[in-house]
Amino acid sequence: MPGLWLTSVLSWPYLSDRLTSFPRSTGHDVVFGSIVALIWGTAFFWDGLGRTLPLIQALIRLGIALTVWAAIAALYGTIIYQLVIN
Repeated sequence: MPGLWLTSVLSWPYLSDRLTSFPRSTGHDVVFGSIVALIWGTAFFWDGLGRTLPLIQALIRLGIALTVWAAIAALYGTIIYQLVIN
């Protein structure tokens, strides 16, 4: 289940104040808490979600797959850009 890993990835820059320009307001805390609750809720009820709402589970998997592909494409594009510029 990806819940703990995603929570730590999302929380680390936000809670460690590594990003000095990252705004921390009450609204941001509410949105951040909602995202974390959604991730953990999905992680704990993943099997039940697949039985009751398989389309939602498929869309979540599609979103994760597209995010991974976008990260790979961005990395590849950055490498190509650096090779061409330098």
